[in-house]
Amino acid sequence: MKMNKRLIEIFITTVVCSVLLGGLALAVDKTGTLSGKVTDTNSGEPVIAAYVILKEIPLRVMTDQQGQFRIEGITPGKYAVVVRRIGYAEFETRVQIDAGETTLNLVLCPVPIELSEIVVTATRTDRPVEKIPANVTVISRNMLQKRSGLSTDDFLASEPGVDVRRASGIFTISPDIALRGMGANEPSRTLVMIDGVPINKTDTGEANWNRIKSEDIERIEIVRGPASAVYGANAMGGVINFITRQATRGIYGNITLKRGSLGTYGGDFSISAGRMLGSNQFLNLYLSGTYLKSDGYISEPEEERDEYTIKRFLDENSQTIKLTFRTGPHKLVAMYQRYDDERGEGKKIKAPDGIYRNFDTDFFSFRYQGTSKSWNWEVKGFYQLEKYARISERMKNGSYTRFDVLSDRKDTGFLSNVSFQTGQLGRLSIGLDGKRGSVEGADRYRTSPDVVANKGVMTTISAFVQDELSFWDDRLNIVAGVRFDRVRFSNGQINSTMEPWNKYNGDLDEHTWSEVCPRLGLSYRATKTTRLYASFGKAFRGSILDDLCRSGWMWIGPKIANPYLEPEVMYNLESGMQQSFGRALVKLTAYYAQGQDFLYYVDTGEKLWGKKTLWQRKNVAKVQFRGIEASVQCPVGKNFSVFAGFTWRRSIIEKFPERQDLVNKMLSYVPEVKGSFRLDFHKFLDGTLSWELVGKQYSDDKNENCIP
Repeated sequence: MKMNKRLIEIFITTVVCSVLLGGLALAVDKTGTLSGKVTDTNSGEPVIAAYVILKEIPLRVMTDQQGQFRIEGITPGKYAVVVRRIGYAEFETRVQIDAGETTLNLVLCPVPIELSEIVVTATRTDRPVEKIPANVTVISRNMLQKRSGLSTDDFLASEPGVDVRRASGIFTISPDIALRGMGANEPSRTLVMIDGVPINKTDTGEANWNRIKSEDIERIEIVRGPASAVYGANAMGGVINFITRQATRGIYGNITLKRGSLGTYGGDFSISAGRMLGSNQFLNLYLSGTYLKSDGYISEPEEERDEYTIKRFLDENSQTIKLTFRTGPHKLVAMYQRYDDERGEGKKIKAPDGIYRNFDTDFFSFRYQGTSKSWNWEVKGFYQLEKYARISERMKNGSYTRFDVLSDRKDTGFLSNVSFQTGQLGRLSIGLDGKRGSVEGADRYRTSPDVVANKGVMTTISAFVQDELSFWDDRLNIVAGVRFDRVRFSNGQINSTMEPWNKYNGDLDEHTWSEVCPRLGLSYRATKTTRLYASFGKAFRGSILDDLCRSGWMWIGPKIANPYLEPEVMYNLESGMQQSFGRALVKLTAYYAQGQDFLYYVDTGEKLWGKKTLWQRKNVAKVQFRGIEASVQCPVGKNFSVFAGFTWRRSIIEKFPERQDLVNKMLSYVPEVKGSFRLDFHKFLDGTLSWELVGKQYSDDKNENCIP
């Protein structure tokens, strides 16, 4: 079986490489070149992702971020040039193309029809949704404004294949959002990005959802299924990308005040100012801020309350500044965000604010984009520092204990890619990415000299190649790619004065892992209203630092580090369809995935203090995932919209020699069935009525404790 899988992997990789090399072979220079720019007749802004077609041949290209296009290899003569873009009236003209270069600037007129969304997440290039071989959802700024939600992840909760765990609403310490049942309370399998920059922490794998504010968001792109061939680790279940507000001309602002029950109040503001600096330069400054404070509520059941029970409080604020500068074909965007919070946990003994946590974060990113003839390139960089703190105290049999958790979690890195037209049929992308994540933390006891300290570093360097090809008048689209990742764990250390946290005391062994992840997808437009797609992909992910080099308390309870964990690998095969019936849109996707060396919390059989289960992350030999995702969306008149979604999946342990008792058990915290219904209305006021059904799931590895 292992040999067969290896042969399949070699076959897929060979096919992908053949497609990539075939794309390169198409790039043959000819005698004539047609170049120019496509703009909007009303705003003068560039029109991206418009097709420029020479009818007689036919040759075609897609406009880039600056609306520019370039077609090479044309035999001199007269040609009909057609420009097509959904949302614009088709434009046609005739032009004489001579040897050398001919320049033609074109203007399109908008028409009032529903636009086909352009996304960047699935392939790291601008591409219409209908040409992507994956289950993709786009939530636009218009939708965000019309729907109601207390937090950004509220807008995701009704989507098929998306699991949102925010048990205490705005008071939730660390919300969990996962795709495709890959969570099992392991959020690092879903890659979360802001403007294409990852914000998952290398230490815990989590993204801090509380600091993502809807006021700053232009749209949300959800790509389900493995995307490791493009993004590497963390993209096993899929990708959620938050695109921030676009820079525009003029000055606009917004102020929102909030007031609610439980002594809750706050507000948001945003202001944008942009202007042209000469004929081809543009500058925009965007500022925003949020504040939210609440006295909270007592979350503990009445029968469990004692003299130390208090309300769970909340105090958070964030500030964002974003600068955009564009000159000709070059664009630079820089953004800084500061986030501060304090979240009470409902107990107070001696500490002034009782037990609480904060996730104070500094985040900086920049993005540079440029174009030259048929080439596009992009470089992104980021720096994220989270200063995590938790004040913890307890009283047991009259004995008081307090320890403070302080942890610096740092992530820095870059993403880069270059893409260029390969003949008239495709676009080839080549990229290089790097990331370094580190942690240095300790549980320091205030009532004794004890300490439980840890540190570690994870470094990743990656390279990828991807080709996007179109055939048969753009009805058949193929995306093929392959990515190489090299991951190194180093500088690991555990230093504990307490049992059992001192099991691996001292310097930890260094480890290096490498993996090649291929991807092949096809999307076929059978009719004007029907789209079919199928894809195969391989995903790869190393452990989080917290499981490699920290022993202590986790959401699951007390756990022991495992510095010998191996990376997990997953193979995914899926197919789907999209069908339009008038204004209604129906989506259906089925998938099958198999995980190997799957990382999972397992009961060690030991007890802490003789009563609390001691857990440890281990590699499960084989895990199987099967699922179906379906949705129907339909506008009703001008003021209403109906959405219904359904998800079914089975996530089970298929093979685990070390723990035979867990074979055929479902993964914990993965609901088998999920259904949702949403009615959005926009008359007189904007509002949402929603209903959600979540099926059975288990809170333990043996499936003994069912969550109804």
